[in-house]
Amino acid sequence: MNTDKLVELFKTEVEKLEKEAYERGKRDAMKVDELKNKLKTVKRIAKIGERVLITNAHGNIGYGNDDIGTVIEVVDRTGGGVYVNEWDVYVSSSEYEVIIDEQVQPLSANQQRKELIEQAREFEREHTQPNTMTSKGNEGIIFGCFAVKQEFIVNAEKRTVVCLLKGVESPDVISKGIAKCHPDEVFNADIGKAIALARALEIDVPNEFLNAVQPDEVVVGMVVKTYDFDGSHHATNSVDKVEVIRGKTCLSNRGKGLTGDSLYTSFDKKLGNKIINDTNAEY
Repeated sequence: MNTDKLVELFKTEVEKLEKEAYERGKRDAMKVDELKNKLKTVKRIAKIGERVLITNAHGNIGYGNDDIGTVIEVVDRTGGGVYVNEWDVYVSSSEYEVIIDEQVQPLSANQQRKELIEQAREFEREHTQPNTMTSKGNEGIIFGCFAVKQEFIVNAEKRTVVCLLKGVESPDVISKGIAKCHPDEVFNADIGKAIALARALEIDVPNEFLNAVQPDEVVVGMVVKTYDFDGSHHATNSVDKVEVIRGKTCLSNRGKGLTGDSLYTSFDKKLGNKIINDTNAEY
């Protein structure tokens, strides 16, 4: 057999192998896509105990695309590399997606509000943690060249929160921040404190506090304002109980009305009824 024929046979064999590899890759990709849709996966760093689906195998030491394994160690918490129990080998973050058991449901407005309030409380805790001590042994927060302590003034009626930064060893006000709730939004003292504190410290106010998600369902502890059919103010109540009576949301304050004497009142948004304060809401 001459050289030309050998070259031609070699080229034909290479093309055949390339085609087989291509078809195999397509099949693998289809399997991966089917599994991803069936299992529900998310692209993020895995945690110990979570299952991962191999979607882009390139280590190929005992595993391949569409294989599933359980994470036993996170080697690189920044890059996401893990060790997997079934193969006892390192798998890089680019090779897998994390399997989630259930489809992630979007949070309701009330659930988002609850999380936001927790974030506001954590923001306050973080930024009021004492980080200096005066010569007299008093703890405070460093603000410029001063040691200060915070003082909040909450006025629910005016829907404002003021944060005063005073000298640790003097009554002097070194800085002040003010948060005022928009008329169309629900007042919350914790969110207001976070905003006022950030302004007093002269740091950026997190955007999620300035554009806070608003609650859309009444729960115990909220303050609501209700109106009559003619549009006149009916009552402002601190909600003690929420019930559905004949398909309508009804609120009870057991005599705890802030204005008005209603023990039971319906809550109908069509009449303009609204939540005005959720500082003490039991989400």
